[in-house]
Amino acid sequence: AELSRIVSQDLIQKWLEVSAQKDSKKTYQRNKMYSGYVYLLKDPVKLVKELLGMNYGKRTHVMKTISSYVKFVDMLYGSDYIDYVRKLFRKADLGWRDENIRVFEKQEILTEDQVLRIIEILREHSLKLALRGWFMVETGLRTGEVKMVTWNNIDFESRIVKLMLIRRSKKAYFSFISRELADTLLKHKDKIMGRPFVVHSMTEHYAEESVRKEIPYFRWYLFRKFNASYLVSKGIPESIVDLFQGRAPKSILQQSYLRLSLEYLRDLHDKAFSELSQKIQKILIE
Repeated sequence: AELSRIVSQDLIQKWLEVSAQKDSKKTYQRNKMYSGYVYLLKDPVKLVKELLGMNYGKRTHVMKTISSYVKFVDMLYGSDYIDYVRKLFRKADLGWRDENIRVFEKQEILTEDQVLRIIEILREHSLKLALRGWFMVETGLRTGEVKMVTWNNIDFESRIVKLMLIRRSKKAYFSFISRELADTLLKHKDKIMGRPFVVHSMTEHYAEESVRKEIPYFRWYLFRKFNASYLVSKGIPESIVDLFQGRAPKSILQQSYLRLSLEYLRDLHDKAFSELSQKIQKILIE
């Protein structure tokens, strides 16, 4: 109730004007892009719920944006709301759960029917988001990795996605896409501006809200979990699933390159996803 008093369209507009004058261009653009999330201060439980459903990068941007706004209000009125907001953020960072948002504790694996329904809902909001979901289902990449993908990372002839991202704690070497996904991406390539799987934050927000009306615990990461469980259910050895998902050490990757050809691995992938890819493609065509 206290936080709801400091949120208004006029205050947000004034804050953005001050940000444009005093902050760096990058900070102002971030504040402007994520300013819609400031309204969630009116409902702290919903705010924490939203933060829990975001990947780490997006959540950090939203937290910084909201903090910037609250600090502006505190400076304007001599209040001290920022301490309360920081407590909310700490709860979100620690994975805190309230009775009202306990549904996020369910670490369920999506069913095939749920995957198809999610992509159908995403398609109603954005073709890019539907393609992102399909891409994550087939590649098992993390959300942040998918957003980094450019057209140059995708070899449409061989249908290999080459990333070779080797970071301190996470890796993403390469993956594969089905003929159906490759054909669909090529069909829409000229119409898609910028990175193929990146959309405006608010478009993504409204799409996620629509999905959660039917699947309350939805997070993009669940596509990665589905990919692993689905491949195993189709008889793909767990060691190869680990290779696809970037969990194998680089030394194992090099050994696998010597022992298994990319064509062999792609054939395994094609057999696993042949039926599901056709079903998803049908959703996007209709």
